[in-house]
Amino acid sequence: MQQRVRLLRPFLRRTSTAAAATVPFRRLMHHAAESSSRTLPQASLVPVLAALAAAATGVTLADGKKDNTSNDSTSAYVNWSATHDCHPVRVYEPESVAEVESIVAFHHLQKTKLRPMGSGVSPNGLGFSDESILVLSRLDNILHVDEELQQVTVEGGVIVGDLLARLRTHGLTLQNVASIREQTIAGVTQAGCHGTGASIPPMEEQIVSMDIVTPANGRLTLNDPSDPRFQLAKCGLGALGVVTQLTLQCVRRHYLVENTQVMSISQLRQVHPSLLKSNQHVRYMWLPYTSSVVVVTSNPSTSPDLPADHTKVSADVDHRLRPLRLLYADLARTSPPSSWRFTQLRDALYALDPLNPAHIARITQVEVEYWRRSQGTRVALSDDVVGFDCGGQQLVSEVAFPMSNGSSTDLDFMEALLARIQADHVPAHTPIEQRWTARSRAALSPAHSAEDATLFSWVGIILYLQDADDTRAATQAYFAEYSKLLEDVMAPYGATEHWAKLEVQSKSQEEIEALRTRLSARFPAWKAFKTLRDEWDPNHVLSNEFVDVLVR
Repeated sequence: MQQRVRLLRPFLRRTSTAAAATVPFRRLMHHAAESSSRTLPQASLVPVLAALAAAATGVTLADGKKDNTSNDSTSAYVNWSATHDCHPVRVYEPESVAEVESIVAFHHLQKTKLRPMGSGVSPNGLGFSDESILVLSRLDNILHVDEELQQVTVEGGVIVGDLLARLRTHGLTLQNVASIREQTIAGVTQAGCHGTGASIPPMEEQIVSMDIVTPANGRLTLNDPSDPRFQLAKCGLGALGVVTQLTLQCVRRHYLVENTQVMSISQLRQVHPSLLKSNQHVRYMWLPYTSSVVVVTSNPSTSPDLPADHTKVSADVDHRLRPLRLLYADLARTSPPSSWRFTQLRDALYALDPLNPAHIARITQVEVEYWRRSQGTRVALSDDVVGFDCGGQQLVSEVAFPMSNGSSTDLDFMEALLARIQADHVPAHTPIEQRWTARSRAALSPAHSAEDATLFSWVGIILYLQDADDTRAATQAYFAEYSKLLEDVMAPYGATEHWAKLEVQSKSQEEIEALRTRLSARFPAWKAFKTLRDEWDPNHVLSNEFVDVLVR
């Protein structure tokens, strides 16, 4: 894990652009050339910066020529699925909070854009901007671990995977994490990311205290749960300030006993309420065009040993993969490499005809047998279990919706979605993943609720991307239609999109207006968020196109 994370370390440097298809999965790739300068901005830019020069000395900058019409800009940054890129005119990499304050103050005075950005992994390019960008890659220190209070204080640029590794040495871990670990801790909380667990809230609820640098009010410390500003800033989309420091509530390091089983939908309906109540973590992997659901449950343990009454997941990978390998050999007229993991094999099968509903349905029906052969139990440290292999480059959309106690709203939603997929002959790739969290007090969290007992279900759809340019373009165009289908299904359920997976670029003006109306109705504090943004950032310096389009 640490080696993978280190590959991301120099993730914002001056680069030349390469084709999107060459960007490896989950890496913010620097293509051919790399250079950076540890100098102040050019004198022609900043007469006003003279007043800030002392504080700003040493800020790392990467200057590139702005070019919105071609891929020849000297600075290009790409998200992990190569679906979004940006060509910023300047990238700041400050080494101290004082430098962050100087940079933010300069852009506030100049009324020029400065977008805070994390690791750049968001599927919708939430942190991207073609103007100036500020990243905290050099502010990635773990400042203090309090084992007694089970709290950790970190700088905003620390990578989640690094933090988890360090916490292990103190006998601690995070209560919940998202499925991938390459995000910065500031980015993952500002975007409202989540794990799974009916009694566990999204990640921003682990914030005990935060330091945020605002354009108009400077550096602020927020730590009072009753302060509306704190609840607005915890999931602030990077639009209220630059999050430079966080104190997070942790839990004791523990193991999870993870059990995987395949159920029919009718079987699941009978046991679903008890599964949510009796397991710490629950996620379902729905398989369209079948009647099967993969049910994954996890519960804490103090021991790394398999419980006596559980059957271990088969170690015979060849046996588990055999049905999919045979299908690949039949369709491709050649045997697949024996080194391919399940996700690689599935992706390769999709690539043969990725938008053909009959082809995709056939793969999914065979996939059921893979999961039947993969049933059983494993035990591992909690952060190794909660994270999982999501497959290759992909397009994703995810929504969250509230459930009332004892209701079957979540299963009703899924059956409605599966029915539309079948009726519309959608080539739905797998899995359609369903998870649950407790509510969040953060005002803009998709799981926000004023009621402590409210449970939220999260559902995500997916299409995997292929290397061929024409196939990628066709898949991206089709996914826009697939997402509209999800919007149709979610409307009666009061669902809200995940901030890092909400696409606005492909929407018409009419659709944007409808989205603004829906967001305003969903979030009681929507107006308060806009008011606070106007107070802390009156020139909207920190907002990119995504934020400016939605928050009006």
